[in-house]
Amino acid sequence: MPIYTYRTAAALLDYINDWPDRPAQARLGSYGEGLPALRLLPSSGAQVLKRYADGTVILSLPFTVSLRARGGSPIASLDALAGYIQKTGPPYLGEGLCALAVELCEPPQRTGSDVSGLAEYSLPLSLIYAISPRFE
Repeated sequence: MPIYTYRTAAALLDYINDWPDRPAQARLGSYGEGLPALRLLPSSGAQVLKRYADGTVILSLPFTVSLRARGGSPIASLDALAGYIQKTGPPYLGEGLCALAVELCEPPQRTGSDVSGLAEYSLPLSLIYAISPRFE
């Protein structure tokens, strides 16, 4: 059963980049040039949450939005992103896929820093989506 990880990740990237208050353009898998920089990192696969008799499958795809910055208020930016996600509906994933929710797994947290003041902050999220049986 294909789980459309790249397709869902690309839709999530567009969703994050539609956020009007983002501190930088998000990139898939790596940080962009300069600071601050945003990265969207999906996990390697989705987990099946439920299967229905009609063939519909509900999946969860964990992903992380990371912000690399020096100074400023990165935690506040990721808090604002969490608020944006909670206020807006889930992203459009294309034909055959239906996003049901984007859930916050944990609050934003600092995940690394160095002596120069460069710090990395992460916001772990999960996309809950359904695959129609005709697209399996």
